[in-house]
Formats: sequence, structure tokens, C-alpha cells
Amino acid sequence: MRARSLLFSLFFAGLSLAPPPRAAATTVMAVSMQELVAVSGLVVRGRVVSVESVWVGGHPERSVLLEVAEQFKGEPVAGPLVFRSEGGRVGRWASVVAGAPAFTPGQEVIVLLERRSDGAWTPAGLSLGVFFVEPGADGEPQARRSFDGLVFAEPSVANGSSAQTLNPIWSLSALSSFLRSQP
Repeated sequence: MRARSLLFSLFFAGLSLAPPPRAAATTVMAVSMQELVAVSGLVVRGRVVSVESVWVGGHPERSVLLEVAEQFKGEPVAGPLVFRSEGGRVGRWASVVAGAPAFTPGQEVIVLLERRSDGAWTPAGLSLGVFFVEPGADGEPQARRSFDGLVFAEPSVANGSSAQTLNPIWSLSALSSFLRSQP
């Protein structure tokens, strides 16, 4: 019995010496959908055709090929659209960015894209600018965005938004109507 008690004590002492689990997050401002659309030069709905990691500016990034089905904002897109997203792996080099969206071929998405200084399109606000279209609980399509890996700076004095007012799930029809109504 005494040996068992000693083992438990050693086990819990070892746990207290173990380093804490690593949690990664990127801090962003909580912005309204109106502001997110305003900074976006291109807003489209489509299906992800392919995702590949490419070497850009000294680090890996994801290059996403999207077959555009509907366009809400921006100059008309002719043919498939290519945009870049943070993170990726090229050879033995990897880049992991907390809060960056992950894409899978076949997914239907709505992306709010902004131009980078190198001219490439990228999701506005990391995952804030990406909605994944999927069936809702009631069978109607919904548009869901993930806030995993994001920490919101509170409060956003400039716009009155907060993380509590950000809506991660919209009905697809409500989001589409909202996007069509924006300048």
C-alpha cells in the first residue's frame, strides 16, 4: 500500500514539473461584417479544387485554387481563382499560423479576399474572412466560420464590435443576401 502511495505521489509530482501545454493563438480585432466586406476587394463563393504548399518570400504558404460559382464583390473573375493562405509545408520547412483557415479540395466556401502588397489575394482577417458552406441541422445550407486559433482584442472601440457580437454561423441565404447588399 505504501509503495502504491509513493508511486501516485511521484506521478503527480512529475505532472507538476511538466511544461504547460503549448497553446497558439493570433490576436485580431473583432470587426463587423460590414468592415470586413469593406476591406475586401473580392468576395466569392466557390468550390476548392486544389490546395498546395508553395514557397513564397522565404516561407511556405498554401496556394488555393477555387472554382468560382458566384461573385458578390470585385472585378469579374474569369475562370478559376488562385489565392494564398498562411501556413503550409514545403520539404522539411513548415509554417504554422494560428487562426489561419485550412482548406480541403471539394469544400464549398465563401471567401472575403484582400490584396497583399505582393498582389496576391488572401483571406481578410485570417479565418474571419472564410465561411465553409455545409448542411445545417435543419437540412438548410449554412455558412460557418471557425474562430479556432484566434483571440479577439476587446473591445474594438473603432466599430463597437466585440467577439460576443461576431456571428460564426449564418444561414447561406442570409449571408448571400447580406453580401449582395454591401457596397
